[in-house]
Amino acid sequence: MKELLNKINNERKFPTPTSESELKVLLVQYEHAVESYVPVLIHQAKILWERGDYPAVERLFKKSAEYCNNDVWKENVGHTLFMQDGKWKEAIMFYEPLMKESEDQVNQLIISLLSELISFA
Repeated sequence: MKELLNKINNERKFPTPTSESELKVLLVQYEHAVESYVPVLIHQAKILWERGDYPAVERLFKKSAEYCNNDVWKENVGHTLFMQDGKWKEAIMFYEPLMKESEDQVNQLIISLLSELISFA
């Protein structure tokens, strides 16, 4: 993944006439690599989690921060921090954006449902 990330950064820094199409291909490859990596990372973290070694889980997640920054990763980092005394404020920083995103989706759904109900009235 690091190699793909370096290629992506190079394409952005030093564009060529074909950079746009090459960048799209690299981004898709990177996205697939991350999608494949996250489940492996979660399984590794689960082994440590079941032992109650939350600091080790946190270290594992922090090592992957450069590559994984999706919602599943954020949620699991939040859980890991929450399980450690004194790290609740840090956990909130990971949970808050996820809650905000969910809140926006729920609000859009409510607006959509209300407009449908009004149209039938």
